[in-house]
Formats: sequence, C-alpha cells, structure tokens
Amino acid sequence: MSAPVDRVTIGVPIYRGEEFLEETLQCIEAQTHREFEVLMSMDGADPVCEKICAKFLKDPRFKLVIQPQRLGWVGNLNWLLNQVTTQFWYFHQQDDLAAPEYLEVLVGHARQNPDAALVYSDLLPMGRIEGSFVQPPSVRGATPYIRMMSVLHEQFPAFAFRGLTRLSALREAGPIPTNDVDNFGVDTCWLTAVARAGELLHVPRPLYRKRYHTRNTESKWWAWPQETRLRAWAEHCVNMLEQVLRIKGTPQELRMLWLGTTERLTSPQVASHFLRLDQLTNGDRQILFDSFLEGVRKHRQLDLPRLLDVEWRHIHDWAQAFYWLPSKEPFRITDFGPSRVIAGMPFNVQVDGCSALWVQISRWAEPGLRIRIGDVVLETVLEGNVLTASVPLSVTSEVGKKSLVIIGPNGGVRSDPVFLEAVAHQEQALTAGPVKTSSEKLESVSDA
Repeated sequence: MSAPVDRVTIGVPIYRGEEFLEETLQCIEAQTHREFEVLMSMDGADPVCEKICAKFLKDPRFKLVIQPQRLGWVGNLNWLLNQVTTQFWYFHQQDDLAAPEYLEVLVGHARQNPDAALVYSDLLPMGRIEGSFVQPPSVRGATPYIRMMSVLHEQFPAFAFRGLTRLSALREAGPIPTNDVDNFGVDTCWLTAVARAGELLHVPRPLYRKRYHTRNTESKWWAWPQETRLRAWAEHCVNMLEQVLRIKGTPQELRMLWLGTTERLTSPQVASHFLRLDQLTNGDRQILFDSFLEGVRKHRQLDLPRLLDVEWRHIHDWAQAFYWLPSKEPFRITDFGPSRVIAGMPFNVQVDGCSALWVQISRWAEPGLRIRIGDVVLETVLEGNVLTASVPLSVTSEVGKKSLVIIGPNGGVRSDPVFLEAVAHQEQALTAGPVKTSSEKLESVSDA
C-alpha cells in the first residue's frame, strides 16, 4: 500500500504585481515537492498581470481567478483560505522567492512532527532591506494556554505567516481578522489563532526570501507618526486578547492571559519591534493603556467580566496595578565597578577588546538611560537595574577623578554623582568586584 500523498495548496494573492510576479511564479513552479496546486487570486481586473499568469496555466496545477471587485489584501487572502481542501496550505506573496526545496523541507518536517499546526523556515530580506533577521522562536507547549503565553511574550514579526499550515489548524484558526488601523498586525493575530491548534515549529534553514520595497503593505506602518503608532499597537493588543481568550481555559488561566496581554503593551521583547520604547514618555504609556482598555470595553466579542468571573472595576484595577509607569524620581547609584583604574590602561577588557564598566541603580528603569562620565555619554545597555557600557580609553587617560551620573533619554541628569578615579600606578588600582549583569557587553570583570 502506497504512502498518502501530502498535497499543498499555494495561495498567491495578486494586486498590481507585474514587476516581480513572473519570477515568483517561476520559483513556485520549480519546487522539488511536486504535489501542489497554485491558486492565483487577482484582486480585480489587471490585463498585465493576467498575461503573466497565462504563461503558467498550461501547467494544470496552476489556476487563476479574477475577483469581480476589489477585496483588499486581507479579503483576498481570506478568499484563498476558504478554497483550501488539501492537507496543507501556504501563502506566497506575489513578489517573494522560495528555494526549490522549500516545500520539500517543510512537508518533511511536518511529517516528522504530526502534532505541529504549522512549520516555517528562516525568512531572509531582499530589496530595500538586506542582511539577515533574528528569527522568531518556535511556539511550543503541550497546552493551548502555554502556547498563548508564548505568543504574547515572544511573537510579533510574522515570519511564520508564510509557513506550511495543516488544514485542521487552518479550520481552527478561521479567517484572518481585521482592524480599523490599516489591519496592522493581523498576520500575527492569525498565527496566534493557528497556535491554538498546535505548535508553530521553526526550521532553521534560510529557504524563503521576502522582498522589501516601498509598495509593501507594511512599509507604511513604519512611517506612521507616534500618535498613530500608539493607537495601532493598542488595537493590535486588543486583537491579540480576543485570540488568546478563545482557548478553553480556567478563570485563573484567562486572568493570567489578560495580564499577559496588558504586559505586551510595553514589552521589550515584542513592543520594541514597532515602538521606540526609549522614546516613550509616561504620557505615551498612559495613552497606550487607556486606548487598550477602551478598545477592550468596546469590543463586541470580549465579555471580560464573564470570562474572568469578576466585575469590570476589578479587571481595570488589576491591569492598572500590573501596568508599569516608570518613576521620574532620581535614581541612587548603589554600586559600580571598577571605581579606580590605571590612567591610560585598558580595564575589564571584553571579547571585542573594549574596556567596560557597570553601574547598579536603586530600582528598575525605563529604556533609554545612559551612563555619563565627565562630559562623555556612553552607549549603554540596561538590564533591569544594571547598566553596562564600553568606555573609551580617552575617558580615563589622565590621572584624577571624573563624575559618573545616570542621564535620561532627554539628557537630563537622573542621579547624584559618584566618582571614577584614574591613578598613576598599578598598585593603587582596586579590583572591580563581582559581575552585576549577564549582558554580553560585560561578560567578566577582572582586576583593573
């Protein structure tokens, strides 16, 4: 008895894609996994793109549908999703490229992991953006609750959106949601819906290349003014809350997901992909919080008092207490090292050959704090209540004491000074003390 054939539907939504469309369809045609069908959905009449597509219709696996009216990118994708009857689906953007073995590798990985809802490869940029990306991690977990927490705390870049999805997970997820802020972030929300059905597994191979240009849908998101960005991110978090609360969880689990979504508003792991957290004022953070709460209360499908088994006033109070607004009171420098170094000599030498210094402050702080020694502001890494920085030798080239303070994102002084002393002789230099952070910039502290 022969093994079952894993057939794949490849959805290609098309809208004014004549510049790169033929190259894209050629890369699909060249896939080494041959059991696929390509459904091209043209979003309204387009004679130029129709002529390009016609070249591929001799292959019976390629089909073209011309939509009688404009659906938009989400509507066109949802139309395609609704046509899938094969074991797997993946979305191929009209201007992206995939390696010939793309399908073969992902189908093989899906066979080896039958409980995975979706498998995806590394995504590499081309065009306006070059280089490489940090790839989003797999979403793992034996229960939907664990996977929802993983998504809330770790996922924003929707690289897995172009991954291979099982039909069962496709049905569980339903259509791609929409919102009123140019459908910002809805691809990530749909991936969250897929994760309710199973794990999203990352295949660490660079098999898919996304083309970046000024006509990309998401390109305009990054040009929005701060006010629009804040509104878009708050709306996105409302959309995420709707998805994660669809699991069959206990009131305790749903309450934790509520707090996890509130945390997402200013999470360095996810929000920093879209918001410059070091530039957020407390007023901006409050706007985010208020917009999020307003969106939740107005959302027709989010009955939080029923889901969380508590009155709305308590829900509000939980979130308000959980949501962090950085204090603007001055910090106290509780420790730092080294406090004494040899003038003109390297100290606490790191892997890159630079000298390094750490400063511990009295409480957690908002991103954007920096260390200033004398008049020199250092590039600084903040982890919790510890700041680390590389120190140019010119800062300690002369014997004497220099003031060290913490400054805020706007350059204002946020602490009383302590003093770093450069001495002339090695025997006068003190040891720096223990390491205060796991930062890569300060891996070890040695004698000065």
